[in-house]
Amino acid sequence: MKNIVTVVRNELSTIFSSFAGAILVFLSLAIWRTFDNTTFIFVQICTSCFLVYIGLMIFRISGKKNIFVNRELAVVAISFIIITSFALNIDRSRSVFVLKWVNELSISSSVQIEEIAEFKNLSPLDSAAVAQRLDEQKQLGMLREVGDGYELSLLGKIFIKLASVIAKVMNLDGFVKA
Repeated sequence: MKNIVTVVRNELSTIFSSFAGAILVFLSLAIWRTFDNTTFIFVQICTSCFLVYIGLMIFRISGKKNIFVNRELAVVAISFIIITSFALNIDRSRSVFVLKWVNELSISSSVQIEEIAEFKNLSPLDSAAVAQRLDEQKQLGMLREVGDGYELSLLGKIFIKLASVIAKVMNLDGFVKA
């Protein structure tokens, strides 16, 4: 029993450390994106993770007690996954763009696929892709059908607010221009 408690405690500590590391990577990336949003974001994420890893290793070598000891690589790897998933999806994902469009168009009533196609001047092929994304987002619980249209669910509204904040902090032009 003592062994299980120790393992669980170590795993929870690694998870906590990883989220703290993700915040470090996010802050370094946000600062970098403030001054340079022309470099590919993936390159910036990789470089930020590497720099945070080096910083954690220097901190470890200095002998100071910290929450990251012997977890540096795990912290940076998990941070990389978290930051890459959020930033790249927000900046590049058509599914996220569709949620943004529904949010912009459904202020007073639900929005139909035709309204999105007209709003973004989409081709029939792009309209079909948007219809697919609408169905996917409905299945994920981000959208709900209202009458013959769609509007954001509570989860969708929270996600779009979070995405907007992340896009603003990190200068994610793809999301802003979508």
